[in-house]
Amino acid sequence: MMNPLIKGLSPGRLSLLEGFCCLLGILVFALCIHKVDFTGYFAYLGLLFSAYVISRSIQDIASFKEVFGFVFEGRRVLVYTCIGIVSGCLLAILNNYLHEEPICPANLTRFALIASMIGIMEELVFRGYLQTKMRFLGPAIAIATASAGHTAYKYLVI
Repeated sequence: MMNPLIKGLSPGRLSLLEGFCCLLGILVFALCIHKVDFTGYFAYLGLLFSAYVISRSIQDIASFKEVFGFVFEGRRVLVYTCIGIVSGCLLAILNNYLHEEPICPANLTRFALIASMIGIMEELVFRGYLQTKMRFLGPAIAIATASAGHTAYKYLVI
């Protein structure tokens, strides 16, 4: 059952509302995560709120792809993605070889793995979810909104 407050909204306005509510939750997280008193718990409430807003849009795998902007335009995108991944790995190996370091660092810590997961999640939320929600406003506004949201998040979290 749909909430009566949002029942009469057009799809564009609903998309805009969902996008900004998700962004609001993430900004609350960024603002409160470094607090040492009880207000630090508001950070987790912000994340829960954002997760709830995103989850309302996901019904199945197809809607998951649509919500996060996974649009594959043929094999060419897949080929370029594979080339990019392989090139990045080869350049990393070459860099380590030239600096006489092991190809795979022995002291790869949990922090490095968690930090890479944070980057992936930021991309999913800002470039995927938020930019997709703002797409109806036009590509320039969608990109600017997602970029501004990501910049505000980074500013508050650091």
